[in-house]
Amino acid sequence: FKHGVEKSSTRVAIRIEAARAGDELRVSICNSGALSAGVSGIGLRNCRERLDVMFGAKARLDLVSKNGEVVARVMIPYEKHTP
Repeated sequence: FKHGVEKSSTRVAIRIEAARAGDELRVSICNSGALSAGVSGIGLRNCRERLDVMFGAKARLDLVSKNGEVVARVMIPYEKHTP
């Protein structure tokens, strides 16, 4: 969210959600505002490359505009770890 809201002169609401959906963990970071043009910057590319290294095709990072918010959604495999 840093590049999307750091220069905003208005108050920005940020919400983080996480949930398990079957064999997947879904984490969403939402902020009020609009999606900027050219949303394929270095930061997004780096995050996608790191997810690919860690999880391969089982991971995904999507960036969408939904209901007046910008939503970054990360999906990774859910793995239960026992102590």
